[in-house]
Amino acid sequence: VCLAAGPSKAEELLSFCGIPPAIWHDQLAGDAALKKVASVISAVARKKALCLLDEPTLSCNSLQKSWLASSVLYEKLNGSMSLISSHDGEFLELLESRIGSLS
Repeated sequence: VCLAAGPSKAEELLSFCGIPPAIWHDQLAGDAALKKVASVISAVARKKALCLLDEPTLSCNSLQKSWLASSVLYEKLNGSMSLISSHDGEFLELLESRIGSLS
């Protein structure tokens, strides 16, 4: 995430998502869910006009899905958008509750 956004923006994004600082420096080897979280949040951190996310919550638990929903909200609040393909009803409800409240 630091490579994608720089150290201060990475810290801001990870804090916004509610990811505990102890996890920021965890090794990702062998943890498919944390690899997915790091990948999605790194994509969001790049601050492109559009971020394409295909099944971003694959292998993620409820807490990790919450982090990812927060990262999409962060992206929206900073002027970018996401196009998301997902069959994960829990994640889609999280997105609706966080982003829908902005309307």
